[in-house]
Amino acid sequence: MAAARWLKKLGHPWRVVQQVLGISARTIRHWLRGWRRRQLPARRRGRPPKRSAQRRRQQLLATIEEAGAHVGAAPLAALHRDMPRREVASILARVREVHRKRGRTVYRLEWRPGHAWAMDHAEAPGEILKDSRAILATRDLGSYQGLLWDAVENVGGEATSKRLAQLLEENPAPLVVKIDNGSGLCAEIVCELLEKHGVLVLRSPPRTPSYNGAIEASIGSQKKRTEHRAMLEGHPGEWTRANLNWAREQANETARPRGPNGPTPREMWNSVTPISDSERSALARSVKEKYEALLRESGSLPKGEPSKTMRMRCQRKAIVNALIECGTLKVRRRVIHPRIVTKRSAIIP
Repeated sequence: MAAARWLKKLGHPWRVVQQVLGISARTIRHWLRGWRRRQLPARRRGRPPKRSAQRRRQQLLATIEEAGAHVGAAPLAALHRDMPRREVASILARVREVHRKRGRTVYRLEWRPGHAWAMDHAEAPGEILKDSRAILATRDLGSYQGLLWDAVENVGGEATSKRLAQLLEENPAPLVVKIDNGSGLCAEIVCELLEKHGVLVLRSPPRTPSYNGAIEASIGSQKKRTEHRAMLEGHPGEWTRANLNWAREQANETARPRGPNGPTPREMWNSVTPISDSERSALARSVKEKYEALLRESGSLPKGEPSKTMRMRCQRKAIVNALIECGTLKVRRRVIHPRIVTKRSAIIP
């Protein structure tokens, strides 16, 4: 219709318009009269749709919710014979569309290499040092470099600070270290050592191991590598310090955390530059200002000394906000849309 009107406006006679479009002149004139009268409104063909009662539709929705969005239209139509099959399929399609759009929001943290470490204790299946099965694990969050995977005398503060002091002498100190609420990691001697090197301590919330999930994942992979090496040497379940060191080096030199063509943790770690004193002091000032502002917003300062829980919460939030502000940490949000997978029953011969 639009093409016929356009050709007519260009000055072509109806005979040319008819030949170009391959439509009879009578049909074109009929279209033009309909356009002038009502602009050719579209009309539905076939019988008008008839919706089932609201009670029946709610029963169908309850069945879909109980069975899952993966259920097919055929079994639903067999269960609800009082509803048209096409209506059942239409409602099922709309439910699936809502299920896909709902999604789940996840957050990805991106750290600058060399600026943040994660630390935690692990347990070996057998004794490594004297009567100890304790292992201290440390990882750089930005480069995925395993800095420490070694046995310690115990999980106490003195043994942890002794091994951590050696690590800080061998490598540039970060801006922040993430730890959980273990007694050995939160010991006063460990905190004093980190404060001496200008390192902030970011503690996980109580009963939230996922807050420090990067080191938890690293410990899981390192345990598998260490056990694999012990099995190759003929003593499974009996780890040695050489096995621990081999597992750490193997992960640092062969892993590709950023894709098959990306750099290894060792390559990213070698490009790290030491953090200047001005950066540390600027971060410390920012954390202090944000911490005091958060306490004022919570209403704790006018009432007196805030509780320990409030102090830890404000301290944690202040450190995170300061790290984001200085560019050490980037938080990226992503929505994951769940797939609807058909569940097939097992074929039993």
